[in-house]
Amino acid sequence: MLRTASRAAKENGASRIRTITLSLGIYSGIVPEYVENCFREISKGTEAEGARLVFHELPVRIRCRKCGGESQVDTDTFQCPRCGAADYQMIQGREFYIESLEAD
Repeated sequence: MLRTASRAAKENGASRIRTITLSLGIYSGIVPEYVENCFREISKGTEAEGARLVFHELPVRIRCRKCGGESQVDTDTFQCPRCGAADYQMIQGREFYIESLEAD
């Protein structure tokens, strides 16, 4: 994440990264507090030192293999809200990516 953000900042002529906004699926396995702690340490002495991390949580979305419908689902009940089937493909919920940077 730091390498990607640093490269993007340099490519756009920025010398300091102020904010990194991250999209995080709720089933990504990523713990925001751990990312913040690690980032604080590895960014020391870089253009991202002191940057604020903002996390946008992405809900779970599925595609039902029975009816073909796509829906956001509650993490307690993994069933198609249209037909009730439990045969699905998760199409959102495991992501972890940089959504945007604020730099100058």
